[in-house]
Amino acid sequence: MSHGNRIPDPGQRIPATARHHVISPVDGSVYTEFDLPSGAEIEATVERAVRSQETWKHVPLADRTAILWAASLALRIARRLAPCAVK
Repeated sequence: MSHGNRIPDPGQRIPATARHHVISPVDGSVYTEFDLPSGAEIEATVERAVRSQETWKHVPLADRTAILWAASLALRIARRLAPCAVK
């Protein structure tokens, strides 16, 4: 079942097998597609994010800034090394 680019209504259940299609504005073709996460996967991700935030909020601002700058640099390097792999 495909939901295309339609955003589900709040509270709407999405089948575990649903796929999302990213449509090219250039020609209307499917640029890429991916499986939508299940409700259980979303809940687990939110739980991990909440637990991570509890730790992250105790990291000094200067350290958080350095970590994010390093991550940004790593992404820029990856994009230059493999421009087709990192969009």
